[in-house]
Amino acid sequence: MNLALFDSDGTITDRDTFTQFILFATPKNKLLFGRLALLPITIKYKLGMAKGHQIRKKILRFAFRGMNENSLRAKGKIYAEQHLPNYLRPKAMQRIQWHKDRGDTVTIVSASLDIYLALGVKHMVLS
Repeated sequence: MNLALFDSDGTITDRDTFTQFILFATPKNKLLFGRLALLPITIKYKLGMAKGHQIRKKILRFAFRGMNENSLRAKGKIYAEQHLPNYLRPKAMQRIQWHKDRGDTVTIVSASLDIYLALGVKHMVLS
């Protein structure tokens, strides 16, 4: 038995699911204001003057400040069930199934949020 490691965004999925989840789960008025409020860090990121984890942290804090944890988890569940399946790469899913058929241990590694990833991609590929 072997260990097969797969990254989620860009390997299993055809896009950055973090951004898609933020757009899905954040109230629209907060998104509009957030684009303005986070413009300085966004520019720094685009210019290579800020790291990805720095901007992600600020985006998360801004987007979900004041949101009830149960509400956020509910949004994660909906996103995992209704949106993530649309982003899966068929060839990646076939390769994961190939590993599973061989008896390999398949593990998903990601910087994405487990609030949707644990329910979505992991469930689909590891069940």
